[in-house]
Amino acid sequence: MKDSRKNLLQMIYDHEQIEGTPLQITADGSDTCSNARVLQNDILYLKSNDYIVESMPISRFYVLMLTEKGEQFVENGFKMQPEFSTSNIFNIENAVTCPAKREKTLKYALQTVKNRPSGLPFSQNTLNLSKNKSKVFNAS
Repeated sequence: MKDSRKNLLQMIYDHEQIEGTPLQITADGSDTCSNARVLQNDILYLKSNDYIVESMPISRFYVLMLTEKGEQFVENGFKMQPEFSTSNIFNIENAVTCPAKREKTLKYALQTVKNRPSGLPFSQNTLNLSKNKSKVFNAS
């Protein structure tokens, strides 16, 4: 993925973590240190690949939010995670500080484990929430 797209994802992520609202940026690219064409192409790519959504159209502005996929991509150091992993351990230690986002991440982790393809091995029933806490659950 292009650096300009990673930078945009990081901007959106940081804004959402601090402000708890979608990121509003000018369409001319001045907020992202890129030109309007690059910004438009980056947004189209990220939207079409389900990393971001544009929450409301405003003239000369983009109002952008990360999808769950986009948030996980940023939190995973801009590396793709396999959709279904043979390791069913979700480490949420430093990933989420906002309680609402933590709950959303936990729900996604539980859904992923419960919806694993049949025959996929399942040996762990633990979500690692922090260094000192974990939540044990039944994924069946």
